[in-house]
Amino acid sequence: MSHEQTRDRACAVARRQIDAAVDAGEAPGELARHLAACPACAALWDRQLALVDGLRAGAEAFGPPPPADLAARTPAALDAAPAR
Repeated sequence: MSHEQTRDRACAVARRQIDAAVDAGEAPGELARHLAACPACAALWDRQLALVDGLRAGAEAFGPPPPADLAARTPAALDAAPAR
């Protein structure tokens, strides 16, 4: 496998890790090491962080976040509601 193919595979793995880690705002060890060595993936990380930050800031304009258990309670509440 060539150096370029190895790099491309490492970047593909990093892109999947970025998608999974960006919400936490912190890159785990292996991803952090890749970001330090790969300007393209580091730029993607920065863009994704900015996007998440922007979405959070925009959501705050609409009021407080819903209760943490809302998603868990909704199906039960719908099941318990009388049929129309």
